[in-house]
Amino acid sequence: MKLVIDYVEDAKEKLGMESDAALAKHLGGSRTLVSKWRNDGSIPDDYYCIRIGQILGIDPLIVISAANFEREKSTDRKAFWENFNSGRTGKILGTALIAGMLAMPSPEGAQAATNDAYAKLIPIVYIM
Repeated sequence: MKLVIDYVEDAKEKLGMESDAALAKHLGGSRTLVSKWRNDGSIPDDYYCIRIGQILGIDPLIVISAANFEREKSTDRKAFWENFNSGRTGKILGTALIAGMLAMPSPEGAQAATNDAYAKLIPIVYIM
C-alpha cells in the first residue's frame, strides 16, 4: 500500500516542483507543512489529501484512506483501511480498462473505414 508521502512525492513530480516549500505554498499551507509530513511523521488532514488527489487526478478517497491507514493504531482498523484502499484502486483501474475498450473502434467499423479508403484509391471503370 502506498503511503501518503508517496502521493505527496507524486504530486510534487506532477507539478514539476523540487521543494517541499513550493508544494506547501501550492496547497495553501505554511512553508513547513510538507516538511512536517516528511520529517515529523504527521499525516495530512482530509483537506490536503483531497487536494493531493486532485493534483494527481485520482480519487481523493485513495489518499484519505492511506492517511487513515497510517494514523490508525488498531490492527483491525488498519486492515479495514488497507482493504478499502485496494478496493478503490482496483475499481478505478477496472473502470479505466473498460473505458479504454469502449473507446476502441469495433472490427466492423475498422473494416468499413478500410474499405472506404480502398474505394477512393481504385478508379471505377464502366463497361458498356
